[in-house]
Amino acid sequence: MQDRQTYRSTLQHAVAIAGGRLFLAARMRVGVARLRRWLEGREAIPDGVFLRAVDVIFDGYAAKK
Repeated sequence: MQDRQTYRSTLQHAVAIAGGRLFLAARMRVGVARLRRWLEGREAIPDGVFLRAVDVIFDGYAAKK
């Protein structure tokens, strides 16, 4: 259960870094509806999606340097 919250928090942070749900969905090549279900906890976030969200966050921080 802890992993689900960690994954969802990471995805929410990636939304903020990307500039919104629409931008993150486009960057991750997923539908906005699916992204919304993940963020709302209605659908489990796949490991690969979690890792792509980590990449978005990392890239966001790297761009600030």
